[in-house]
Amino acid sequence: MTHRCHIPPAILRQAQHKLKQKRKGSQMEREGLDMEKVTICQSCGMPMSAPEEFGTEADGSANLEYCCYCFAKGELQEKDMTLEEMIEACAPFAVESGEVANLDEARATLREYLPTLKRWAKS
Repeated sequence: MTHRCHIPPAILRQAQHKLKQKRKGSQMEREGLDMEKVTICQSCGMPMSAPEEFGTEADGSANLEYCCYCFAKGELQEKDMTLEEMIEACAPFAVESGEVANLDEARATLREYLPTLKRWAKS
């Protein structure tokens, strides 16, 4: 099955902000994002605040770590996908959305951000 990137432009903005925070302080504050009230999917980084954005456990209850695209019915979706495959799948959409200028910038942003999430973090 071909993975269709579902990461919205907001996650790309957040990833860019994370990279820029080291130099410029919190860009998220300027965007009006209150990160204390937003849960981030630990696979793709999608911000989740509405109930329908959260993944589901096998019993239908909400999973509070993963979004509805990455986790359903108690299982990670695309569970064999590698980090590099996620980056490559999402990079064109980042460029298309206008959040980054080119594929190289999209890849760099995603390479910096995604490994900080639970699914991709090295134990």
